[in-house]
Amino acid sequence: MSALLLIASLLTAPAWAQDNEDGDAESTGEETKPAKQGGLTLEGPYNTTPYAKPVFGAMIWDGAYGVSLGAEAGLKYQQKKRDPVFFGKTRAQGAYTFGSGIAGYDVRLGSFFGPFHKVVGLQAGPDIFYNELVVDLGDGQTGLFATPGLDFPITGLFDLGVFNAYAGIAPGWYFGGVRDNLNAVVGQFGTYFGAGLNLSQLRIIFTFLIGEGLGARARG
Repeated sequence: MSALLLIASLLTAPAWAQDNEDGDAESTGEETKPAKQGGLTLEGPYNTTPYAKPVFGAMIWDGAYGVSLGAEAGLKYQQKKRDPVFFGKTRAQGAYTFGSGIAGYDVRLGSFFGPFHKVVGLQAGPDIFYNELVVDLGDGQTGLFATPGLDFPITGLFDLGVFNAYAGIAPGWYFGGVRDNLNAVVGQFGTYFGAGLNLSQLRIIFTFLIGEGLGARARG
């Protein structure tokens, strides 16, 4: 049984600081990109910025549909040097889904890190989750019953400042509960892609996820 999830996030500029929703490294002037050019290294210093934002979404699951409301908060970090840089974020996220024949929740704690150069980047990291999605189409309940797990999203990024796009894959594993892993190697597998616009004081991001359900909700 597959699911399609659409998320649209509306943010004011101060919450974003140096990077976009996926943490990709935008140019922010001399403070974050001093004159000295350096190669790719993990050495500091790093700029760090706390943030918080709302998360909105819509979900369709085999005829059932609903909306998702939640919030995300965390810490973003980026090297204080010219490209190429390392950048990332650590965040906690929670969302509740409700609607016609559908109800559930998704709680996550994850950390994502990777390199960025000019307009392209790569980011990956663990994302611990606990979620449940119950679907009732009138012939009995089905869905994803409450289970903890771990996703490991790997995201490719493209950022032109006013426009950004991303796509990735998210292998994951269930730990306990009643959900079965697909096999001994991968418990679940999701794919996702999206794009965003930076409009002065407002950022709009659309994300499409296709996978085994909320467990595939792996974007940082």
